[in-house]
Amino acid sequence: QAYGREGDALDAALATLAETAVVQDGLAAWPGEIETLDGSAKGSESAYGTLTPSARVEGTALATRALLYARTHPELVAQGLELLTDSRDASGTWNAPQATLLALRTLLDALQGGDLSSESTVRVTVDEIAAQPVSLDAGHAGTVQVLTFDQLSKGYNDIVIQAEGDKVAYQAIGTYYLPWSQIAPTSPEEEEVSIEISYEPTSLHVGEIATATVGIMLNRQGSAPLTVLELGLPPGMDLLTSDLDELAAKGVIAHYEQRPGHVRVYVRDLSAEQPASFRYRLRARFPLSAKTQPTRAYDLANPQRPAVREPAQIEVVP
Repeated sequence: QAYGREGDALDAALATLAETAVVQDGLAAWPGEIETLDGSAKGSESAYGTLTPSARVEGTALATRALLYARTHPELVAQGLELLTDSRDASGTWNAPQATLLALRTLLDALQGGDLSSESTVRVTVDEIAAQPVSLDAGHAGTVQVLTFDQLSKGYNDIVIQAEGDKVAYQAIGTYYLPWSQIAPTSPEEEEVSIEISYEPTSLHVGEIATATVGIMLNRQGSAPLTVLELGLPPGMDLLTSDLDELAAKGVIAHYEQRPGHVRVYVRDLSAEQPASFRYRLRARFPLSAKTQPTRAYDLANPQRPAVREPAQIEVVP
């Protein structure tokens, strides 16, 4: 309990914080109306799950942490923690680096300040196929238990989660693959950024050089402090890194990293008014006909709506 003039101001701030919470379906969120310092766009639209805007995750984590430290509004704290748990992506993170950092700090603070003596048992079945029961005790309070069901039936599958005990948080994630022919083209309104990549020529001889041309633009107001491009590379072709070194030296790109199957390029301060474009070359090593890896682009602070482009066909003859 705080006393005096500073205590009154703190109590008033905590009361305002509680009043501004948006509670929906048992989840409490603090949606931001301004862009955060790391560039996360405001999250005023109604979105939960993996589509939760990064700014909403950041705001919810900070607000929940403040109420947690103040030991007030326990129901809102629990609902804020539920929102953070529900907002994780399939990789177990919160999409953007800053959102992930703040969410993890808040969850760890809640874990350290809570009662870890209780025990729980969770049983999961998918279409009456049961997994081994998971026991959650004080020794495993901060451990994520992963159960995988890879023999799903076509169509609907019934997932039943039964928890014996309390303080159990869970998330169900489904992944699937589609052929490119079944994926509808996306519009700029559906992507945070737009990217185009082309190769010329797409048919060449061993030892010859192909040029990749890349163009990227932000599809919203403001700017993206850092945009990530994952540019698919054709197998059997060498990336001429001297081109990317020169682009980095001129400030066209901020940095690049060559990885298996693609090259990751970072671009600073991208906007609709200031798009970016550049070229780099590839040299054919041996004859083959193959496709590149897919190309992806996303705003690092707002990665929920990436641009994805299908692989390109490259043919190399002797």
